Order: sequence, then structure tokens, then C-alpha cells
Amino acid sequence: MALIPFLVARLRPDAYGNYSLWLSYAMLVATVIGAVVTQPMYRYLSSRPEDRALFDSFMLVAAVAAGAISTAVAVGLNAPGWLPLGYAAFSAGTVLSAGVSVGFQIDRRIGRLALYEGLRVLTIVLPIAAPILMGQALETGHVVLGLALSNFVPLALLSGPLRLVAPPGQWLRKATLYGVKSAAWLLLAGIPVVGSKSILSSALTPDSFGAYSAFADITYRGFGLVNAAVTMWVFPVLSRRFDEGALEEVRHLLRFALSIYALSGAAVLAGALALALAKPDLTAHLSGGLAAIALITLANFAWQGMSIAHKPFELTVRTTRMVLLLAVGVGAFLMLPKAIGMAAAVDPLFAVTAAMAGVAIVYIAISMNQDLGR
Repeated sequence: MALIPFLVARLRPDAYGNYSLWLSYAMLVATVIGAVVTQPMYRYLSSRPEDRALFDSFMLVAAVAAGAISTAVAVGLNAPGWLPLGYAAFSAGTVLSAGVSVGFQIDRRIGRLALYEGLRVLTIVLPIAAPILMGQALETGHVVLGLALSNFVPLALLSGPLRLVAPPGQWLRKATLYGVKSAAWLLLAGIPVVGSKSILSSALTPDSFGAYSAFADITYRGFGLVNAAVTMWVFPVLSRRFDEGALEEVRHLLRFALSIYALSGAAVLAGALALALAKPDLTAHLSGGLAAIALITLANFAWQGMSIAHKPFELTVRTTRMVLLLAVGVGAFLMLPKAIGMAAAVDPLFAVTAAMAGVAIVYIAISMNQDLGR
């Protein structure tokens, strides 16, 4: 996230916009397929360590699938030269890294996990820094090379060899089915994120789309970090108190968690506005200026907040209803931008971003009003 303003300045907004669009699809592929692997690992591996070799094999097959899908998507999006292979390597490596990270967490090797993540960051930075230190222009290929290597270098140095065993069919079906529901939610949640960029990449000028992508990436990832901190703290407590039958306390605690998350919105918005004021040339490419940045921030704030607000669905094991609600929301998102643009003749950026914010706010409201009764 901290590299984004630097990349925009070095690559220029139009090149950054293309890079961001291709990366968004590669990340979505890796996130969805990674969830199919990691969710059953979280559920079963701590009590059945003898299944580690089965999960290693499952993880490897999933990584190959992620790489193949990302290659096809990048080619379809007209990524030039070898870049589709770079994004494919990033997706495949991200799936492998997700599985290895879960293994470190289950084994309580937190120091090794921290070292692993630090090495990933260093591996991304080095291919970006090298051409600049040699007085060369930074290109998209340098950044993608860093992404491609960022998983495989720490995997080679810290993860140890994979133990491969062909999983029995029954085991494979059970593990896959367990992870599919989470993956389906993540896929649905990712569609408006990549869909917004896909729509706006053709509706805006290249520089305007690059500026939009930069602010969208900063705010989305910023709220993602806050979301992770809030959920790591509050979700175990919510589950424990729910199991104890303290339903009123669960409601208060969930509202408090959302309030803490909401306070973070002001900080992220302030950061985005500060960047806009510090980089007026970047803001100049956005129609609406600071108002557009505020709306982008609201949309990403609400979209990341959905995964906190829908905890009542998870506590009461109404996850199918949760996925269906999001599916309806995604369907509405796909139709709303055109309807908003036709009705009010507004800028495409405002139409798309307002649609995303509106869907997320409705989803949060419905989720928070769920009955916690068993």
C-alpha cells in the first residue's frame, strides 16, 4: 500500500491503471482459490496433523489452477509480452504462501511467519529499486517481476519441501466442499471491486483511470488492514460469548467493533485527502476532485465493513443466506451504474462508486438486523 504513490509517480497514471487492473484480477483468483485450501486447513489440520501431506498436495494442485486461470485472464485483458506469466506466478505463489502461512499459524511458529512476510516484502522491493538505482526508468515489468518472485523466494528459503500424497477422493471432496462456501462469498465480494475497474477502464481517460485506481487501491487496502485488526480481536470473543448465550452482549460488542472500524474511516479518508493535496497533479485527472476521493473512500470503507457486519449470519450458521444476500447485492451493483448514469447523467466514476457504496450499506444494514436467536 505504501508503494502505491511511488508507483504512480514512476510508472505514470496510465501505466499504473493497467497494472492495477491486471493485478486486481490476479489477486481475486488467488484469494478465491486460496480460500478453498486454507479454510479446511484451519478447520481440520490442528486436530489431524497427519493430513499435512494431503493438504500439501491439495495446495499444489490449487496453485497450478490459480496460475492457469490468471494467465487466461491476463491474456484476455491484453496484458503484453510475458506479463501474463508474471501475474500467473503471483497467483500461484500466493495460493502456496497462504497454505504455508496457515501451517505456520497452526504450528505456532509466529516468528517464522513474521520472517516469511518480511522476506516477501523485501523480494517485491528489490526488483523495483534495482532499475532506479542503476538510473533506468521503472517499468511495469519490474513491478510484476517483484510480485512473481515475492512468494517463491520465501517459499524456497523458509517453507521446507512439500510432502506430496495423492488425496483420497472422499477426503478431497470433503475438503473442497468445506472451502467452497467461503470462496463463493469472496468471489462475489471481489466482483464489484474488479468490476468497477473493468467498467471505468473503458469509461475514463487512461490518466483518470490511473488516478482512480491509485486512490481505490490505497483506501481498499487501508480498510482491509483495519478490518483484519478488528476481526482478529473481536471475532473470537463474539463466538465465545454467543456460545455462552450472552446474546445482548454480542449485539453490543458487534456494534462497538463497527464503531471502532468507523473511526478508522476518518483516518483513512484523511490520509487519502492528504495524498490528494500533496499530489495535485494526480487529483487533477479525477473529475470531481476531492469529492470523488471521498466517495471512493466511502465505497471501500463500506465494502470492507461488510465482512464485520455479517458476523450474525456466521454465528447463527445462516451462511447460505449470507451468500445469497451478497449475490443479490452483486446483481444490483451490475445494474445500478447504468441506471444511475441514465437517470442523473452523472460521471461514470460517480455512478459506479455510488452503486458500490449503496449496495454495501444495504448489506451491512440487513446483516446487523439479523436475529441472533438460535
